[in-house]
Amino acid sequence: MTEMLEQAIAAAIGALLVVLITGIVGWISQGGLIQIMGGVSRPQLAAEVKAAVEAALSDEQQPATAALPAKAIVLTDQECAVLGDGWQPYERLAGRFPLGAGETQDARGEVRTFAVGSYDGAYAH
Repeated sequence: MTEMLEQAIAAAIGALLVVLITGIVGWISQGGLIQIMGGVSRPQLAAEVKAAVEAALSDEQQPATAALPAKAIVLTDQECAVLGDGWQPYERLAGRFPLGAGETQDARGEVRTFAVGSYDGAYAH
């Protein structure tokens, strides 16, 4: 009887862990971790860009990017014409990816500092 009780408790704990891990993964994938760290989640950013584009399309006097800072780099699947006048593809980014400026430390403890406007080779392989 004790062995059956132990197996039932182990099964219940296993099920609880699966539910907990599923919830945590869902929270992270919805941008919860990014928001806690002070960032903007992917759905929030998409909603803001969509609202800006819709505003521009509904009012030709108001450019879609009026709320964005000058020289902003926007990652989007939209054509530049949809965003408004003055937008063009960022050619220097072709084949690369954007990286925020500042100091960071990797899992090995290596500290790197990235300056605004700088570019570099591979951090590590």
